[in-house]
Order: sequence, then C-alpha cells, then structure tokens
Amino acid sequence: PHAGAVRGMQDKDNLVNWRHTNMMAKFFWTATRVLRPGGLIQVSSSSTAGGVQENKMLAAAESAGYKLVNRFWFHDWRLAGYNRVYGDYRDSDKRKRQVLVTATGVQDDKTAPYRNQMPHQDTCYVFELIRKPTGPPKLEKPPGKQQVLSAVDCCRCGLVCPKNRRSYFGEAHLKARGPHEILQGAERERAVMKLFSEERFVNLAAPGDLKWATG
Repeated sequence: PHAGAVRGMQDKDNLVNWRHTNMMAKFFWTATRVLRPGGLIQVSSSSTAGGVQENKMLAAAESAGYKLVNRFWFHDWRLAGYNRVYGDYRDSDKRKRQVLVTATGVQDDKTAPYRNQMPHQDTCYVFELIRKPTGPPKLEKPPGKQQVLSAVDCCRCGLVCPKNRRSYFGEAHLKARGPHEILQGAERERAVMKLFSEERFVNLAAPGDLKWATG
C-alpha cells in the first residue's frame, strides 16, 4: 500500500506522511462494509516502510475493528517471486542495478531493484474483522498552512521540499534565478497551496481539514 510519491518529499516526512496513514485507515474502514465478522484481509508491506508505517497500520486496523491474527515473511508466501518496481522514474536504472547483482552476487541498498526496502524485510499481515466500527475512520490531521510554509522551499519548476533537504536538491534546483529559481513571498505561498489542493491530498483528509488550500 502507498498513497503515491510527492516530488521533493520523503514518505516519512510529517508534511505528507499523514496521507499514507489516512489511506490505510479509510481502507480498513471501507472494507468492513463488505466483510462479515471473521472475514480476513491480508496486507503485504515492508516492516521498515516510511510511508505506511507498521505501527500506524496496526493502529488503524485495530481502530476499525480488526485483530492481527498472523504475521509472516513475504518470502514464505507463494507469490513471493513477483517483480518489485516503483512505477516511476526510479525504475530507470533498475537494469544497471540488476547487472551489479549478477556480477557481484551481492544485493544491498545500492543494488537491490527496490532500494531502501530489502526483500527480507517484506512482511505479510493477516487481519481478522472482529467487530464492525461504530463511527467514521480516525484520520490524522494534515499540517496547517503556516506549518507548511515555515518548513518548505519551493522551486519554480514545481518542486516542493523540506528546508532540511535543500542541500540535496540544491545542485539542480532552488537557484537565485532562471527556470529553477527559488520562489519567495506570494509565489511560494501559491505553490504550496497548489500542491495541497490536489485531489491526492484533499481526498485523504477529513472534510474541511485542507480548507486553507482549497478555499
């Protein structure tokens, strides 16, 4: 499970991590509408994922009326041999990394087809519905406008990144002028509001929580 990458942000960043948490909360709650008590849901995810974090996923399931009844390594499942991909630009050097694995016989964070999440960390979680929820899903509140504005830098190309990652993107973005100029003032504010008013943000927030971005 993944709520989708946000350019310039890491999944674990507080500014966007709430999207992954709320996606799972909504998923578990919605599934109760088609499951009877005793019904099972199996979720496969990395135990070290930065997006759908294990502790938050377990809490979302419990809140929706589920109990964790089994947990095992993905390698033990009959579907364990599937091809891992990101589904975006990060797959572009996948072939190169696979060649490194073949040549060296070593698979680590630099050579794995899916970096930072190693296959041996993939876990299957089996949840059983114990009771139907009595209320709506409990959702994390997204950050407010001033919190976001104080925490990010914006590039004219559309990149929005936390200030503490400015050095990471600084070689190509956030320049003094040009197509990758760092935005200031009203332009910067509009860039932030444009990002947070996208459906992939609004649809994962409680009604009204992103009113500052959507008007």
